[in-house]
Amino acid sequence: MTISNNIHDRASNLYPFSGGIAGKLGDRFEAKWAVKKLFEVMLGHADSMQFEFVDPNNHGVEFWLARNGRKEWYQAKRQNTQGNWTIGRLAREGVLATALAKLSVSLDDTFHFLSTAPATELHHLTQRAASIETDVAAFLSVLSTEERASHLPEVCRHWGATETQAWPYLKRVQVVCEPEPDLDRNIAMLGGQLFRDGHNHIFSTLRESVVSQR
Repeated sequence: MTISNNIHDRASNLYPFSGGIAGKLGDRFEAKWAVKKLFEVMLGHADSMQFEFVDPNNHGVEFWLARNGRKEWYQAKRQNTQGNWTIGRLAREGVLATALAKLSVSLDDTFHFLSTAPATELHHLTQRAASIETDVAAFLSVLSTEERASHLPEVCRHWGATETQAWPYLKRVQVVCEPEPDLDRNIAMLGGQLFRDGHNHIFSTLRESVVSQR
């Protein structure tokens, strides 16, 4: 069996992908993250995956991954020309609204923002929130002066939430910054290990296999 057929056979058994994905999965940053996460399903580290950007009810997210009965929602944006995703920019681009909508569905779900550029303000808030297991007072005590006076109030304002309400949501948000060349190398490495083939066409082959599922 050729590697192309091997990928096609294994991908076709993962999830009943619907039509319309072909127009979305090009050589884009979003598509590369989808393929990288698809490897986790193939390797048994996640249970299933669903592309959501073809569903108008899930506008704003690219896909979700199911793991141990929980959903991980993923939104990918390649870059911010200003060099950093501020909280204000994330709000204007709909990222914060999407995160809140998805995290409100289930207390076990998580939301992951993927980009080639950092989202420093949100990242610091989420890291501090995740490090606290006691109460919102302990969370507030570990914030810097700027985070307490500016960044957290801005998130609360966009979410229409109090600090007490925002803290558990921030605990379930993850910000991932990965340069696109690193993403490409990881895809090639994971694909090569999974299919025991070191060539560099893993992404295009798997992408074509996925979009062929109707």
